[in-house]
Amino acid sequence: MSKKGELTFIEVARAVAIFFVVMIHPLKRLADEANPDTVAISTFICFAVPLFLLVSGYLIGWKYQDRKEPFAASRFLRSKVHRIAIPFFAWNAIYILLSTGSDVGAVLSWNVLWTFTTGWNQLYYLFVLLQLFVIYALFFPQKGSSRAQTIFSVVAVVLTLLFNVISELVYLKYGADNYYFEWTYGKVFAAWIGFFAWGIIIGARPTLAEWLRKRLWLILAVSITVFIVYYYQELLMALADGYDSRQYFLVSGFVFQMFAATFIFFASEAFVRWAEENGRFTRTINRMVSLGGYSYGIYLNHYVSIILMLYLFEYLSVPTAFWIRFPIVLPSIFLLSWAGVKIFTLGPLRRIYPILYG
Repeated sequence: MSKKGELTFIEVARAVAIFFVVMIHPLKRLADEANPDTVAISTFICFAVPLFLLVSGYLIGWKYQDRKEPFAASRFLRSKVHRIAIPFFAWNAIYILLSTGSDVGAVLSWNVLWTFTTGWNQLYYLFVLLQLFVIYALFFPQKGSSRAQTIFSVVAVVLTLLFNVISELVYLKYGADNYYFEWTYGKVFAAWIGFFAWGIIIGARPTLAEWLRKRLWLILAVSITVFIVYYYQELLMALADGYDSRQYFLVSGFVFQMFAATFIFFASEAFVRWAEENGRFTRTINRMVSLGGYSYGIYLNHYVSIILMLYLFEYLSVPTAFWIRFPIVLPSIFLLSWAGVKIFTLGPLRRIYPILYG
């Protein structure tokens, strides 16, 4: 792969991840959550957020460990404040105002304060990411031995696995909880650090990355096999409770998400490498790279587009059938969300861009 294309596949992987993230949110609003088809789609899509975390970890490992670039914790954390924390609070405020309207009592409630500080809906991801960056800056053995770094990553993966075990045990004892466990404890770093640490080690260990590349089809086979178990558990849950109370946090889910995210990551690299060597799909890759570049902004703003599209559906009395609404809403969300990022790169609006998109 050329030097120019060395990290092109990262944007391709991000494009895949944002496509499925954007897909899952209107899916939950438009389809019957107990429908086997809906459960299959929403279960499969769950690798998208772990893929984003794996990519974030990989870039850190690749930059600071493999390439040995100097690391300064204070500078690193300051950059994350500008890139993540400011847009995090800005979009939390926007979504809270959209959901509460002029109800001052609701805005000042403890529930809203919790949401504002830990993330409204999809923004929990940024709250988790900030925690992971702080943990990396303070506790990852930067100048430690390869063994110390490996131990850190193994502990992180085990911690996330244990979180999924606890989640499953809590569900078995107490049953459905209207997503309380996921939307409360799922915002804690322990639920996600395994994917992030796995990405760091892959980025820092070229020999490990090469070993994984050579076993891509095995990784796919494991993903498919575990997905069957994961889907079966989710389907039983949806049929019993009317929805999947544990969309993410099951042991089978963790294993599927880890292997599926790893497969998509290296499959993206293999696709870009093959296309470059054969001079094929240049336009497709360029479009995916462009989408990947906008993925952060789309992740932040796409729920505004969902709210707008659902309002228009009701206003225009669009038939409620899923396969009528969904093919309309998905491309519309992408187009509106992309425009919502692009417009703030133009003229005077550029001054607002750092606040909204870092």
